[in-house]
Amino acid sequence: MNNYLFQLTMFEDTICALATPHGVSGLAVVRVSGQNAIDAVDEYFVGKAKLKNCASHTIHYGKFVFENTIIDSVTASIFISPQSYTGEDTVEIGLHGNTLIAQQIIDILQNNGVRAATAGEFTKRAYLNGKIDITQVEAIADLLHSQTIPGTRLAAQQLYGGLTNTMKSLKEQLLSICALLEIELDFSEEDLEFAQRNEILQLLESVKTLTLDMMASYSSAQLYRSGFYVGLIGYPNSGKSTLFNSLLGKNRAIVSSVEGTTRDFLEESLFINGFKVTITDTAGIRETDDIIELEGIKFAHNIITMSDILFLVNDASLGEHYSDELLKTIKSKFPDKEIILIQNKLDLVNNLEFTNITISAKHQIGIDTLKDFITKQIASISVYGNDYMINSRHYSYCQLIVDDIESAITAINNKVTTELVTIDIRSAINHIGSLLGESQEDEVLNTIFSRFCIGK
Repeated sequence: MNNYLFQLTMFEDTICALATPHGVSGLAVVRVSGQNAIDAVDEYFVGKAKLKNCASHTIHYGKFVFENTIIDSVTASIFISPQSYTGEDTVEIGLHGNTLIAQQIIDILQNNGVRAATAGEFTKRAYLNGKIDITQVEAIADLLHSQTIPGTRLAAQQLYGGLTNTMKSLKEQLLSICALLEIELDFSEEDLEFAQRNEILQLLESVKTLTLDMMASYSSAQLYRSGFYVGLIGYPNSGKSTLFNSLLGKNRAIVSSVEGTTRDFLEESLFINGFKVTITDTAGIRETDDIIELEGIKFAHNIITMSDILFLVNDASLGEHYSDELLKTIKSKFPDKEIILIQNKLDLVNNLEFTNITISAKHQIGIDTLKDFITKQIASISVYGNDYMINSRHYSYCQLIVDDIESAITAINNKVTTELVTIDIRSAINHIGSLLGESQEDEVLNTIFSRFCIGK
């Protein structure tokens, strides 16, 4: 189904949903949007005036009344089409933050012909009504889900068109090149050249460089969205769980001298310099016949895959090189994973100097140094990402754009016909359009909107 038909069927009805989290709070908001939004709420809103007679962008105090029973004292914020988030008539009902009250209001509205909104449907209507483009939709999702302060700031910047404006600028530059080249095609018999090839090459190189810079920010963007993951691995009884507790500043994991105490894995998060850092304590890796412990070791391997960095905890009291064989094994299985050897139980070792990071997790020695190390690792990843929050979809289109530009540059250097150069540049322009959502399949849209909650 194309977007045009989708709009016709989608916008005939009015939708509603709780736009704030479930539970007890000071306030809650029920959002209603669609052709009949104002009339639907007017059926139950009792205030100084009918909402249909009120101006857009005004807030009105009253009561929500059903069958002569006051459900709650509420406010009604009016947004008249097209000056609303969705582009439709919208009413946001402010009420006391009790999920039971909110659900009563939603049930009453639904019994009067208002449909329950699906996940992300308000934002989808905003997109289909041209209020925002697809990169802004993705920025809203990032704003909702980012696990770091820099991530929320970048998402807010992108919401106001940071990525969109950059890509549109690139598109305009490529279009200007195409225009000149296509004029040349019209005068091909006269063998006229309207665009200097050196100037075109410089412009194409500039577009390529900026696109590659955006691609380089991808790792940073992932860090800003999800936070930083640290996996604790090592032999049993090396002090992983003690280190886990020390990093968190609380006793979260059971600590015992008995090997194999950690059967599953434990995961907790803390914030370091505005970044969410998730620490995972895994089962000790060793040969064992214990079925439950074996399952824990399998989990450990999964955690290794997902972690941004691994701390392999060595029991230094058993020797500086006690865990070398395990380190070698892990590196052979996960060659791209960064593994840092941590010498633990420093309090049990006398007069030895280690080349690795040294700590005593039990006595909190070296923990601040370890946190500083994590901070530096985060900084090394986030050196990019100062401008954009690109995701995997953006990245794949950027790669296609770079491929097209490189093909056009090669064609010009090899003095290939103008027509073939134009084909490559046109392809890059089309990929920019796809990145900006100028043409999107419903499957792509559904994937993007699946990240949204019901009330958004």
